[in-house]
Amino acid sequence: AYTFMLRFFRQNTLRNGILIGWAVTYLAALIASWKVVPLPFPALLLFSLVSTGLLLLPYLLDRWLNQKYSSWISTLVFPMAMVVMDFLASKGGGGTWGNVAYLQFSNNYLMQLASVTGIWGISFMIYWFASMVNYLYQRMMIKQAIKIPVTIYSLSLLLVMAFGFWRVASNPVSEAPKIKMAAVTVENLSILETVHACETGEIIDIPATAHQSDSKLARAMHSMESFVAYPNDPKFSPVYEKIDNIMTKLWESSQQAVQSGAQVIVWTEGIVNTFKSDESRYIQDAKDFAHQHSIWLFFPMATIIPGEILPGQPFIENKVLSINPSGEIVNTYFKNIPVGGVEPCFPGDGTIPVIPTPGANISPVICYDADFPDLLQQVGHQATEILVVPSGDWHAISPIHSYMAVVRAIENGVSILRPVSRGLTLAADTYGRIIAEDDYFEDDQHLLLAELPVGKVTTLYSVIGDSFAYGCGAGVLLLITL
Repeated sequence: AYTFMLRFFRQNTLRNGILIGWAVTYLAALIASWKVVPLPFPALLLFSLVSTGLLLLPYLLDRWLNQKYSSWISTLVFPMAMVVMDFLASKGGGGTWGNVAYLQFSNNYLMQLASVTGIWGISFMIYWFASMVNYLYQRMMIKQAIKIPVTIYSLSLLLVMAFGFWRVASNPVSEAPKIKMAAVTVENLSILETVHACETGEIIDIPATAHQSDSKLARAMHSMESFVAYPNDPKFSPVYEKIDNIMTKLWESSQQAVQSGAQVIVWTEGIVNTFKSDESRYIQDAKDFAHQHSIWLFFPMATIIPGEILPGQPFIENKVLSINPSGEIVNTYFKNIPVGGVEPCFPGDGTIPVIPTPGANISPVICYDADFPDLLQQVGHQATEILVVPSGDWHAISPIHSYMAVVRAIENGVSILRPVSRGLTLAADTYGRIIAEDDYFEDDQHLLLAELPVGKVTTLYSVIGDSFAYGCGAGVLLLITL
């Protein structure tokens, strides 16, 4: 697509390039964002209009500088400009969502470049290919003119792939010490169904594959407003029974994990739903379980502060309690980056803790946090060996959202366990190799056991951070000013 868009912008008038290019990009963005971006459709229309308008800037810059430079240097304009746009976008509310680098996840050798440049180097290689094809097309009849650029790009790609092969081949999984961990989740949409039935008398069946704008889910969320405002209303007593039933299933799965030898158990994001006044009894159950079985328990909660829901006002504590084998809470981590406009959560303080356990140093983050490389760079700077990411997804963003988190592990030199409700739960090593996985939609058994490699790998990315992206910005400015 990038190859053809570049050709279109270069060959057509500026007016046609902008109008038609914007229209095509806008339509493509709407299709790609449908059921993925958790926004009402009118908001999605406006969001896509603005974002795709900004995406035209690299094409316009390429059109201008392609006329200024006749050498192969001109092929660098588009990839550098696109990397800059992606990097700037990552500083906004969407993080790295939509970055083209994630689409190459199955190419494990290429993904190793993330340990050096972050995702920016991977996306650069993709954008550079589009620019290079256009350069060659314009000069296909002049063999001398294409010899140097073909050699440069081919050698660059070969070096990248050779580096990836060496990095993976020289670090076999079997040689690393390991710790046995478990990821646990259960079905919990029935809580919303019960709330809605208690509030309206209507029985609804929210499908497991529902997206965030699904009409049934929206009706159930509307009923939640009454439940949050009046949690002690007797009509909601079936909701508490449903929550207790779900907790029973979670403890049963956790017991099974213990019997299978798990030393660390991690539940999924917000799977424990409770009000502030009632959370102490669930916490006590968690402390007792950890102490009784001498395990580490990472215990995610969605604790609700009751009252009237006001626009823009948070009322949920989306957090993970780290509980040691003595039944003590050693850390409480709040989700640092709630999804803007969607999650009314109290944000954390911006730090990621390191929890020393006898088996490994473990750092917890929550779901969306892992979409932001700059936040997760803390993991690379610390003594973290395993990243645990309790998460909650939906069908339209699975499995890509889990793969995005694995790239953070490659960047920062750690293994990862990502338990997910309504998505792909997985465990992966420092090099992005999937050790074990469980697709929520394929069966009713949502217990994943995995032996994760332990050991910190210092990556160049953890030292230089986003220097490659800044270098692209400097390169663009240099080409503009020369």
